[in-house]
Formats: sequence, structure tokens, C-alpha cells
Amino acid sequence: MPKHVHFQGDADSLLPAGSSSVQSAAAPLPRRRCCRPARVACVVVALLGAAVAVAGPLLIGSMIDSQFDAMMTIDSPDAVRFAGWSDTTVESDRELWMYVWNVTNPDAFLGGAKLAVEEHGPFVYTKQMVKLDPTWDADADTVTYRLWTRTTFNASRTRELTNGTYDADNATVFTTVDLLNWGALPRTGPSGWLLLNLKKPERERMFNFSTTARALKNGYCDNPLLCFPGLFPDQPTEADAPNGTYTVRVRGGDDRSQVAQYTRWSGGSWCPACTAEASELHVQCPWGNAPIEADAGADAVTATMPGYCPGGDGPDADPCCGGSTDIWREAGWHNGSTPPSIDVDAAPPNTVMGTDGNQFARGNLSTIVLFVDQLVRHVVFELVPAALSNKGIALSRYELPLYQPANLNASRFPYNANYYMYETYNAMQNATIVQQGAPVYFTHPHFLGAEDAAAQRIDGIRPDPERHQVYLGIESTSGLNCLSRNRLQVNVQVHPVKFTRQQTKLPFEWFKHIMPGETYAPIAWFDDRGDINEASAARLRGGLQLSSLGYVGTLVGGATVSGIALVAALFLR
Repeated sequence: MPKHVHFQGDADSLLPAGSSSVQSAAAPLPRRRCCRPARVACVVVALLGAAVAVAGPLLIGSMIDSQFDAMMTIDSPDAVRFAGWSDTTVESDRELWMYVWNVTNPDAFLGGAKLAVEEHGPFVYTKQMVKLDPTWDADADTVTYRLWTRTTFNASRTRELTNGTYDADNATVFTTVDLLNWGALPRTGPSGWLLLNLKKPERERMFNFSTTARALKNGYCDNPLLCFPGLFPDQPTEADAPNGTYTVRVRGGDDRSQVAQYTRWSGGSWCPACTAEASELHVQCPWGNAPIEADAGADAVTATMPGYCPGGDGPDADPCCGGSTDIWREAGWHNGSTPPSIDVDAAPPNTVMGTDGNQFARGNLSTIVLFVDQLVRHVVFELVPAALSNKGIALSRYELPLYQPANLNASRFPYNANYYMYETYNAMQNATIVQQGAPVYFTHPHFLGAEDAAAQRIDGIRPDPERHQVYLGIESTSGLNCLSRNRLQVNVQVHPVKFTRQQTKLPFEWFKHIMPGETYAPIAWFDDRGDINEASAARLRGGLQLSSLGYVGTLVGGATVSGIALVAALFLR
């Protein structure tokens, strides 16, 4: 059997039996110096890796910023996104969904019952918006253009979304409150209105029994002198585009938040009498020089009708009396009121500001501002903590608050006296002044936010925040609007009517049996929908993924190299 090598337990025990530790002490091994250069090299590599981990993401971020700035800056027809900026069909799919409110109890309503309505639709229209004749002013950092909006009825989509109920927008006849007749009053005056309606039975003075979705949307005429312009009129050709112009900032100078912000706006088809000078909006009084004259014997309802001029300068005075002055003034014009503190951006509603909604400043902003043509004012959208995505792109969701200043009556937001919002519901916009005096009022669909007040007079409304809330989905890195649901309901104010002999040679009283006070009868509501198309989404996803990989790659790669080099330096001793 082999002999075992025995080790001792003292210092000599590390040597085999018979060896001497003295010999080891007498001949020490030389120190190895060959690894010192490698160790230094590892430390240098570790420092370089750390520098890449720290500076790389910053450099990549700067490059990404430059690339997205170039992509979002439309400074000439040669700009990267000029085609998509000038024609919405290049980058997005847009549809306009229209729902019509059909009145089911016209005679009972005239007898004092609630107004009963039912929703029909959607009638679907494809939508295209084209910027015409863009003109750049490099010194002012602006571009000015006209806007052509074309809508085309889509029978197949309508059939699909209504489960086959509708495939045409001019075949089904609905009963609605006659917006044309009620809108004629401020234009014709009491005597003219009496002549227009004298031979009509009362139910035909109140209602239109033969309207269609197409007529409500695009307009119609009762006679050559009396026409309804339509709730969302089509512009079939470029020649039909309004002459109103839009002027927006291109680069924003040193303030990137100003990119795409309006500096000037004129109303075009939405408000032909509106103009904007030096960012302040003005509109001529729609009642001309012949408003309804004051009458000491007028009842309370007549005294609140648009165009009625009691005179004086109190909160109930019509700022348009006489028709000789613009209604929008500088801060504090109305009865000595001071700028309110509840407006998010501290700007009067007559200030032209915000974007057209297609593009915003880059970054995760707490609020964004949009100028809404139909409302003829800017509104503030607020960022909400809700997950939102579209075609694989993460989006920030911005909602239009139901009770933002634009929707509050003048008792809570004094500037809204400019829009005659004295006794309206909160969450309702008085559009009388921008609709040539017609008693038109805008709300969210189904009176969302004002449903309690509306339900006291109307049966058939079913507000649903998911279907009726207004919101936008913004990709924060680019500032692009990748998803939009702009929803708006059009209502007409109706009430008992009484004119005295002082106002008309033949005094008359109509609709005296309907519910006292004002009823806001819904006519139709629209869902203006926009979604980034798949081709544009793929390009945007690619750019975002590349930037993310570059950012993460430099951070992780630099940190990994630095870590490995440090570990190697520690072992090379």
C-alpha cells in the first residue's frame, strides 16, 4: 500500500515530512509585477465605461430632441412632415359620427309635458382637413393658411355601426325642434317672425317634422331668404373653403411650448363676423342696429331673450345693445369685473391661444390648450392618470373638464358675460353670439355634467362618460395627437313667447302651455374622431424604439463595461 504523506499542525506542517521551512525562507519567490499595466488599463476602461453610461444617454437624448424637433417643425414645403401637416389623410384616419335626436312627443310637449327624445345613429362621414395656401413669415416665425374641411358620407360604415338600420343620411325623416325658425327671430325681429309663422299651426312653429341627418348637417332653406346653414356643413371643393385664415407659430423661438400655437384667427364658416387682432378676438353684434326694443311690460322670459335690450350697464344688460360695438373687450370691461382667478391659464376667453389640436409642445405637460372653432374660444385640457394607447403607442390622456371656466355661467366666471352665459347651466356654452343670434347652446352629449338640470325637462338622455367625455391621446416625445374624441351636442333654447303691442302692431303669445322657463332641446351631437393611421404609427413606433434602445443601450452598456473592468482590476493584483 502506498505511503501517506503526513502534515504537521505547526508552521512546518504545510511542507511534506522531511522538508525544511528554513530552505523556503532562505529562497523567497520574486514578486510578480507583470499585472500592474493590465490593472491600470482595466481602471481606465472602467472610467470610460462610466463616462459612456453617464454622458451617453444625455448625448442620445440631445440627438433625439434634434430629430423630433426637425420632424415636428413645418418651416417650408420641404419639411419632413409637410405632407401630413397639410393634409390629415396622410397621417390619420378621421371620421365624423353624427347622432340625431328625434322628438317622440311633440304634442304632449306643447301641452306641458317633458320633451321626450331618442337617439338615432351614428351617421358616419369620412373627414379630410387640408391647409390651403400656406405662407411663411420667417421674421415673425409664423405660417398662415386657410382650412378646407371635406366630409363624405360613408354608407358602409354607417350600416356597420347601426347594425344595418341606416345606409343613407337623407332617407329617414326625423322630428326636431325647428332651429331655423327659432334662429330667424333675432334676424327678422318680432314683426317679421310673426309674418313668417302667422299661417302655421303651433306645432309647426315649434317643430320641423321633415328633417333628415343630411339637412341638419349641411343646411337647408325654407325659402330663398331664410336658410339654415347646417350644423357641420360640408365643403365639397377647395372653392368652398372659407376665406378665414389661421396663423400659427413655427418654431416658438426660445420657448418650445409655443410651437403650433395660434397667434391670429378669423372665424371663417364658424363665425363670419369674427376677427382677431393682436391675439384679441372681436365679433360684431349679430342683431345689427335693430335689437328688440325694451318694453316695461315685457315678461321675465322676453327680457332674457337674445337681442332684448333693457339698457343700463348692470349684469343683465345686453352688451350688444345698439349693435355698434364689439362684445369682447379687454380684462375688466364688464361692470368693473376683475380677471377671475379660476381660469387655469389666467387668460380671458377672448384671447386667441392654443393649437388646432393636431400638434402640441413636446413633453409630459400638466395641461394643453386647444382653440375650438365651433366655440370661438380656447379651452384647457388636463392630464389625467389613465392608461391610454393606440396602435402600440403609449399616450398621455388629456380630458376636457366638465366644469372648466369655459362651461361656467357668468355668476361663477365673470368673463362669460361676454358670451351671455348668465342663467345657463354649468357645463353649457352659450353660442348665441357666434351663431348670428340663433339660440344655440353647446354641451357634452346627453348633457354630461348638466344631466341633473336637463333631466327635469327632458326624457331619454343617458349620459355615459366613456361615450360622451372629450379627450385627446398625445404622444409626449413628439407632441403628436395620435387619438382624439371631440364630442359636442347642439341644443336650441325654447320657451313661451309673448310680445306686446309696443313691440309689434299685433301682440301675440305662443307656446304658453309648455313648461315655464327655458328648455334646452337637443338637436344632434357629433363625435369627431381621429386616429393615427398604421403607416404613421409604424414610423413613430420605430423612431421611439430606436431612441429608447439608444438611450438604454448606452446606459446599460457603459455601466456593464465599467463593472466588468472594475472587477478585473480587483483580481489582477
